Amino acid sequence: MSKKSIIALLILLAAVLLSGSSCSAESADLRCHIQQAVLTHDQHDLLDLLTTPNSEILLFDFVTYEGFNAVEIWLEVYEYGVLIDTFASLQSYTPYATIGNGHLAAIITYNAEQGSYQWMLVIEQEGNRSSGGLIVTPISSSGLARSYGSIPDAIEIQDNIQIVLYMSKFTNGSLGTIPDMQLLTGQPELLAQYTYAHVLIARFSRN
Repeated sequence: MSKKSIIALLILLAAVLLSGSSCSAESADLRCHIQQAVLTHDQHDLLDLLTTPNSEILLFDFVTYEGFNAVEIWLEVYEYGVLIDTFASLQSYTPYATIGNGHLAAIITYNAEQGSYQWMLVIEQEGNRSSGGLIVTPISSSGLARSYGSIPDAIEIQDNIQIVLYMSKFTNGSLGTIPDMQLLTGQPELLAQYTYAHVLIARFSRN
């Protein structure tokens, strides 16, 4: 199977999983929020079956009211805490209506030969889906330790406020910990100890 076929399959898998995901009771007290998608046992099994050691699928559910009509998702790449690239963002905009409930997804595949990460971003809301692909600048990851993770709990959505959804850190030293990923939106210097970092960010707004 070609690399393009694998990516297409992962996108299809993400769409299938998103269509059946739901919000958890933990988010019930947050009127507008985003969280990791809640999957059934069978959905988890399907995800484990089709992903590989060189691929990841990130899935998020969001709920908005109160006039939110735009959502944007993008990737930032840091080197020793300095922003070196911001990749073209994916946006969804409904000028005359609230975007309501929806889903975000990121499909990540690693090319070991090139040392690069390819990202495909997906936004789905009220039956409309948009997607976009981008290639992360190749990094010299040989010999670097890596740690990564998504938001553990539901995050409140506020107008025009950035939300860190996922972070991947690379280093030849100690991986350490960052107590709260949301601190990165105002304190990128927390990444100074890491050779590279990939940070996935979303923002909701009323336009």
